[in-house]
Amino acid sequence: MTANDSALISHVAAARSGRPTAADERVSVTVLGAGSVVTEYYLPALAATGMARTLTICDLDAEGLSQATSLMPEADVVATDFRELL
Repeated sequence: MTANDSALISHVAAARSGRPTAADERVSVTVLGAGSVVTEYYLPALAATGMARTLTICDLDAEGLSQATSLMPEADVVATDFRELL
């Protein structure tokens, strides 16, 4: 187990217990692709843990992007072209 794994486990445990977590423990997340794995697993996990300080979602498919943003309306940036993010 790496130090990052330990930090993640600690953060998830704190989030589940209702204890506040330090703002500097939160991370900026960019998700490239909003397929079923992202919408069924990654985004719900991010929402449950509150780990994302900022969230960017990018997908070529407008329908998939719409579904992802409906799960995470607090996404800071939504794009259909990854080059917009560079």
